[in-house]
Amino acid sequence: MKRGQRIVACSLALTALGLPYAFPEQTSQGLGNKPALRRPESSGSVKTPDLKKSPDGAVVPTEPGKEVINHSSDYNAQFRRDPFRSLLTKKEIVVDSTGEGKRPSGVRGMLISELKLIGVAKGLSKERIAIVVGPDQKAHFMQVGDRVWDGSIQTIDDAAVLFVREFKRGTSVTRRQDIKMYLYPPIQQ
Repeated sequence: MKRGQRIVACSLALTALGLPYAFPEQTSQGLGNKPALRRPESSGSVKTPDLKKSPDGAVVPTEPGKEVINHSSDYNAQFRRDPFRSLLTKKEIVVDSTGEGKRPSGVRGMLISELKLIGVAKGLSKERIAIVVGPDQKAHFMQVGDRVWDGSIQTIDDAAVLFVREFKRGTSVTRRQDIKMYLYPPIQQ
């Protein structure tokens, strides 16, 4: 027997063996007793059972005897690492100055990277005041020592503001990073 004939014979045998399992009500003894299975006539629209939600959020049918299968799935990582994040980058944890996980409203809840310096003004006592715009598109006036979520203002010049960003690497040491924000981009030569 050739290879192609063997494949056809095997597939026919497997198909014949699988038919009683596909239609269990039609066995070899009862083929003449029951009518053959037919597809239901389609009228163009499929009637679905009326559904309602129970107080616990589960979907239940309003018609008794009807079963509703929920195919939604949830993924729970259960403290496992994200497989798509690089293992080579170091984790930075921002110091929470308020002791809470929720950022406060206003400029104290903004990150340094979210701010844009739009101007520097002089106050009545000749101290400089930085004018910054946050993601809320509002202007905020800040002085030396004012805090934002991840740092504070150390100095204000005529054309730049020096922020000190405080963050933790790992769990032990708090590190500082100086970030200079310019009013105009510096000229590169």
